[in-house]
Amino acid sequence: EATSNDTWQISNQKMLELADATNGYDAAPKIIDHCLAKIKSPSFEWRRIYKSLCAIEFLMKNGNPNVCGKLQMQGQGVISGL
Repeated sequence: EATSNDTWQISNQKMLELADATNGYDAAPKIIDHCLAKIKSPSFEWRRIYKSLCAIEFLMKNGNPNVCGKLQMQGQGVISGL
């Protein structure tokens, strides 16, 4: 839901649940990989790209501190290409 192509934003409660999930050993890499995969969507799905970037920003601010390091390693080329 956080990276859907719908016209509405996700609620703050669900974003906080997503940020809390980054504390889990198994869930954090899956969440990051999912967000980075959605950024590579075709340009006509611009809402999905925008929502993924918003989710990444929220996770960097409110998620586990390791999220920033993982995004720096895995997503540097993808995000800088935008």
